Amino acid sequence: MTVKGNEPTLQKEVVDTCRPLLTEAAHDGVEERGHGRINRWSCWITDATGVDFPYARQVAPVRRDVLDLTGVRLSKEFAFVITSSPSDYSGAADVNAHTRQHWGIEVRHEVALVE
Repeated sequence: MTVKGNEPTLQKEVVDTCRPLLTEAAHDGVEERGHGRINRWSCWITDATGVDFPYARQVAPVRRDVLDLTGVRLSKEFAFVITSSPSDYSGAADVNAHTRQHWGIEVRHEVALVE
């Protein structure tokens, strides 16, 4: 589940739990090229200790950097994720893949609304 701004207390708990991770190298990274740009997805993951949400086992920040083909950053955005999956079942690569798929669905939906 992606944590959004309509739950400010939960969002703060997740962000505060994830913030120290962002000083480390990402636990998983993927780069995709297409449509005249480069998308870099980075994911960190940790246990959900201190996050008051039912069945929360892990939390993860996922960062998407969009760059032009020369490597100049065009945008950066974060998604903060809560999962009930234990660490021995899913890790950073799983959360990263799931989040990328979800973002792809939102983008396809937005394009369909515009057309």
